[in-house]
Amino acid sequence: MPEWVRRRLTPWLLWAATMGGVAWLWGQEAASDAVGFVARVEYAVAPPVAGRLAALEVVAGQAVEAGQVLGRLDAAEIDAELAILAAERARLDAAIAAAEIGARGREASTSRELDASLSSAEISLKSAQARRKSKSSELAALSGQAARLRELVDLRMADRSQLDALQVRQAALRSEIEAAESLISQLVGEVASARGRRESLSPETTDQVSAPERAEVAVLDRRQELLEARRADLVLRAPSAGTIVSIHLRPGEVVAAGSPVLTLVGAGEPRVQVCLRERQADRVRVGEGVRLHPRGGGEALSGRVVALEPQVAPLPQRCLRDPRTPEWGREVTVGITEGRPLLAGEAFDVAFTGEVVNAGELPNLAAADQASASPLLTAIDRSAARPTPHASDEAREVAMEVPAELGERSRIEPSGLLWWPPLDRYLVVSDDTGHPGRDDHAPWIFTVDRDGRFDPEPLVLQGIEEVSDLEAIARGPGESIYVLASQSRSRKGKRPTARQIFAQVELRGRAGEVKGWVALAELLDAAPAIREGLGLPSSAALDVEGMSACAEGGLLIGVKEPLAARGEAMIWRLAEPARLLAGEGLEAAGLALWGTVPLRVSADGAPAAGGIAELLELEDGALLIAATASGGDPSEQSGSLWLADGRARLAVPRHLRDFPGRKPEGLARAPDGGLVVVFDTGVEAPRWMELPWPAP
Repeated sequence: MPEWVRRRLTPWLLWAATMGGVAWLWGQEAASDAVGFVARVEYAVAPPVAGRLAALEVVAGQAVEAGQVLGRLDAAEIDAELAILAAERARLDAAIAAAEIGARGREASTSRELDASLSSAEISLKSAQARRKSKSSELAALSGQAARLRELVDLRMADRSQLDALQVRQAALRSEIEAAESLISQLVGEVASARGRRESLSPETTDQVSAPERAEVAVLDRRQELLEARRADLVLRAPSAGTIVSIHLRPGEVVAAGSPVLTLVGAGEPRVQVCLRERQADRVRVGEGVRLHPRGGGEALSGRVVALEPQVAPLPQRCLRDPRTPEWGREVTVGITEGRPLLAGEAFDVAFTGEVVNAGELPNLAAADQASASPLLTAIDRSAARPTPHASDEAREVAMEVPAELGERSRIEPSGLLWWPPLDRYLVVSDDTGHPGRDDHAPWIFTVDRDGRFDPEPLVLQGIEEVSDLEAIARGPGESIYVLASQSRSRKGKRPTARQIFAQVELRGRAGEVKGWVALAELLDAAPAIREGLGLPSSAALDVEGMSACAEGGLLIGVKEPLAARGEAMIWRLAEPARLLAGEGLEAAGLALWGTVPLRVSADGAPAAGGIAELLELEDGALLIAATASGGDPSEQSGSLWLADGRARLAVPRHLRDFPGRKPEGLARAPDGGLVVVFDTGVEAPRWMELPWPAP
């Protein structure tokens, strides 16, 4: 080739090669210039208060369950304060007992005095009446004798002096009778007065004679709750299922508030965090297929985009091509649909296929993963396979129909319901039954047809005298159901046995026979170790309102109050209810903390922490949760409905809808497969709402 041709052609060839390289690089960036790495959630487990680490109950590398005790801070100081409170409580209990004994003694003494006064007055009255009767009889006899003697005197057959003597005696008797009648009138008044004093005797009540001491006891109870809550803060628990990866402090060392004691890596399916460059930010969509090529070599893995960050932001250092040069981009969360297990921190070159992968091929992200990815939660929810109802769906709230004859017999405040196919009816439990002074707390549950009409006759629970504040009902084995009272104290601070009922009822038609029952709150108070393991330092504020049959076996119990240390609602699992009802105790029955769930509602116009008003486990293992305000007594509140896709996702429940101005108290599957919600409306007519499920 001539020199002049080479000189002219070479620059063009170089330009063409450069442009081709740029085009190739552009294509590579568009297709595969993305970096990803496996990420798992790490938890730094730290106490909220300072103290000395007393014990560690785990070692590095140990697998743990959510809620498991990992370690404890020294509680000697709090235990000493609790001991002082216990001694003070014992003193006040003794003072209250002494006051009660004194009141009963004074009452007995006064009663004896009044009884003696009444008895004396009645004896005097009867004596005076007897004397009057005797004198009256004697006067009648003398009067007859005087009449006969007068006839003889008139015939001059008798001496007149004899008649005069009889007449004098008659006058004396009449005077005595008049005096007796006057005395009787006076004694009748005295008897009436004595009887009135006796009947009006008002015994001194315990509350009256020991009011100051009881006020002090109430203060001690609140102080005890505070100390027990502080003591609970000294127990380190696993925030999620996972593995202990490192321990930073040893027993005996001092821990500052918020200072990590150990680090936990959450369990569950790992995710791949992918970094897109800024120019690639809008080229990926949720559901798109992904190929991940290990940087260390090996077989590529398949995945799917499950979430996109909602904005372009500075990329993490791991994604930077030059650690000294900041870059902007968008983070993408990828779930693995097929391939080998992943190693935390493993890096990949990522290529997006452009095709949408079936959502059912992707395993659920673990709760621990989701908890650390709150910006991604909305995208995850929108892309989930399960259809969910929203406020715009065809929900229908209606008033339930209560027959007049049933309304005359009982209050109706629905707090839980269950569809019962043998009767083609819903079974409904009510906070209260009967009316004050008439069938109050009668052991009844109610039946309701498909259209929300109550039957006139309640279903009577044979084998138990009364129930109070029934809050939940769940399906049991065979033809039986479980019913559960709130376990809470009344407004007067009382917790009678009727408010502690947990019972199994065998149903035969419209007849219900209680097969066994226990007072649950009493059992909790008698087992402090189990109670503490449930996240319950004290039962003073306990209020349980939710219960559902559990796919794992047994029952799930939802706690409305108190909340867990971080403001989450607690769910317990009773693994073997039959053993509890057989008298084998809480430990044998397997009562344990199953999980916690963060819930929010609106109370008096402001956001508030929610407690569990009802639970309903669905056929696929998902858990529906109705929430109302926990603690306090707001004048107005709006409850809410939440969905957790199984136990692993309790940490990030989906908010389905709010119920403005309503308190959802019961959830049930309808016979047509929909969902029914009942509301606590107080003195108003009970109401319910029918929701389509799944959403159309």
